[in-house]
Amino acid sequence: MAVAQNDSYEIKAFDLDGTLRKIVRRDHERVAPTPAHLDAYIEDQAAASPEEERTQRRAELRESLRHRYVPETHPAYAAAMSDLADHLWVREYNLPGEGDAEPAWTIFDPDGRVLGFMETPAGLSIFEVGEDYILGLTRDDLGVEFVQMWTLERSGR
Repeated sequence: MAVAQNDSYEIKAFDLDGTLRKIVRRDHERVAPTPAHLDAYIEDQAAASPEEERTQRRAELRESLRHRYVPETHPAYAAAMSDLADHLWVREYNLPGEGDAEPAWTIFDPDGRVLGFMETPAGLSIFEVGEDYILGLTRDDLGVEFVQMWTLERSGR
């Protein structure tokens, strides 16, 4: 099991008996949210709505965000998962407005050392990473879902 708070780039892995197995850390600069980040976030969310609904969606989002707690810093990373080879995949966080077309991942070996970095296709939601494949879900322009399998070539083997 992995546990993390996401305000720092530190992920703790525990065995089933609760024993701490490893701690994965990486340098991370804490960035406070700015009005420009908030505007970019609203634009990203509104862009998912049909064109004729975007103005209303922007207003709804602004109103909703006025009543929410805004953390002091952006997350250290966007997501984390393990693959079938016991490697940790950490999806890097992109600040709103600074692009997220192709998600970037940092891959750690079972001992917590960085193996390398990888980008995955934009819009691909990963379900599973095997020894030689990535399995995920994507959507076409009409919103129809498709399961896709991508070949994964690991170096150093």
